[in-house]
Amino acid sequence: MVLGALGLMRENPQVEQILQQPNIIQRFENKRNQDNNPAEESSPLVVQARAFASYLNPPPPSEEKEKKLFAAEQTSSRNTPEIPPPPVPTAKFKVLGTSYYPNQPERSMALIWQPGSQEGYERWVKEGSRLGHFVVYKIKRGVVVYRDNQERTGFYSGNYGRWFGEHRSVGTDTLRVKRPELHAWITSTSWSKMDATNLKEMHGSIYTAKVNAITPWACIQRPEKWISGDPNPGTAFRVFEGHRFAGSQDGTCKVMRGYYYYKQVSRAGQPGIAAAKAFAMDSEVAIISFSANGPKNPDTFVLINMGKQDKQIALRVSGSSGKVFNVFRTTDDKDRYNHIGRFKLDNGTIQYKSPARSATTFFAR
Repeated sequence: MVLGALGLMRENPQVEQILQQPNIIQRFENKRNQDNNPAEESSPLVVQARAFASYLNPPPPSEEKEKKLFAAEQTSSRNTPEIPPPPVPTAKFKVLGTSYYPNQPERSMALIWQPGSQEGYERWVKEGSRLGHFVVYKIKRGVVVYRDNQERTGFYSGNYGRWFGEHRSVGTDTLRVKRPELHAWITSTSWSKMDATNLKEMHGSIYTAKVNAITPWACIQRPEKWISGDPNPGTAFRVFEGHRFAGSQDGTCKVMRGYYYYKQVSRAGQPGIAAAKAFAMDSEVAIISFSANGPKNPDTFVLINMGKQDKQIALRVSGSSGKVFNVFRTTDDKDRYNHIGRFKLDNGTIQYKSPARSATTFFAR
């Protein structure tokens, strides 16, 4: 019995290891201390917020890092190849021969060889004929002068596309900064459909492009002189010379509607006058106004109604000495620069009913 008791009292290593471990109370205290220490553990949301803050406000780079970055940028800029300028377009054709009339250039022709042409490799061309997107400008003895359409005078024509020329004053404004006395002219503008809208194009040329004079394209048209027809058939006068295979209307002339519309603005915009400020509160209405700028011409303004409906308009006039105005009108329908009477200012205002699709010119007396 004594020996047995002594054997049970001998040390056991496994029991000692278990006894040395912290008890449940000590474990609870250690866990509470860890939860109260934010430096030891953070939630995933806090970690992401800290990373995003570092992205928004990155620490300043060290001097060594800045030097490496600057060297890399210099190396990259030196290795960047220069972008070459776009190639200048050239027309691909050969002149095989010319028939030259120095006194009648419209009769001059050239025989050319152009690969891939729908008309055939060899064909005759005149001034105005197309060679791809180029146009024959002049034909001389053994020489064909052509121009790129993109560099020629543009026609607005109320639409975007081929021949479009935007109303802008960038070039004119730039020149006038250095040379205020310089004048600007339009020497070729479309007749479009010879209607009220065409005068709106001239309104844009005066008030947006800021030109001093307007000369329309081909006031007299001779359709028989055009190969495949005139691409811009609007005009003031049309001459019918007939055709050798169908000689009707030979030598007759017709006054076109475009003449009367052009008269509405050309009779008002005489040499020596000055463009005056004008505005309309309706986008379908435009007003072109001219100051007499001296004793030779009267104050005038042109009212343009591009809408499809008649409009009752109150015209307020200021700065003019005229109190009575002579009025002339052209419409798409029937009026052809008709004198429609005299209108008096009433408290600086004229009440006027403008017909649909019309232009009306007021001349101060």
